[in-house]
Amino acid sequence: MAAAIVIIVVAVVLAVSLGGKKSATSNKTTPASSGTTGSMKWAVQGGPTTESLGAVFALDDSHVWAVGGIGTAIHYDGTSWSKKDSGLVEQGKSAPYLYGVSGSDPEHVWATSYGLVYFFDGSSWSKQDAGGAKLSGIEMAGDRAGWAAGQKGTVVSFDGKSWSTEDSGTTADLTGVSATENSVWAVGIKGTILKADR
Repeated sequence: MAAAIVIIVVAVVLAVSLGGKKSATSNKTTPASSGTTGSMKWAVQGGPTTESLGAVFALDDSHVWAVGGIGTAIHYDGTSWSKKDSGLVEQGKSAPYLYGVSGSDPEHVWATSYGLVYFFDGSSWSKQDAGGAKLSGIEMAGDRAGWAAGQKGTVVSFDGKSWSTEDSGTTADLTGVSATENSVWAVGIKGTILKADR
């Protein structure tokens, strides 16, 4: 009986002792599996185009627009995606590449391109002259206020009727723009950050 107890005690001591020792490979870090670090579950959605898409704007869960190459503009209605490119492609002319998209409601959506801003009224797109430079980022703060930014420091503003060129104070290419109630911000290459009070 005493011998059995001694054997058990020795076995426990050995197990604890060996368990406390690190193996030669115990310091290796196991890489995290792809898709296990976040709490959101992403799902690939089928769409009506194979063109490259460069920008997306979501007004709400039933009004999402994405734009991109060769006059591509598509819309998500809460169930499925469909093309919304009426007016973008003119007969005998090449289709524009769209770089940015923003809006204020389902019947007021704008997309940026080379020297133009395209306006969507709920059924079709129309051109609005915006000074000639390639425009990338766009931010609309209602249907009577908006800004777009692009090549060589170009910033244009919208007053509800037309686009006007602003003096940005830089020649750096600008890639994005956003606004609050009180200010407008633009960013670009080489760490460029701009701010203007509204």
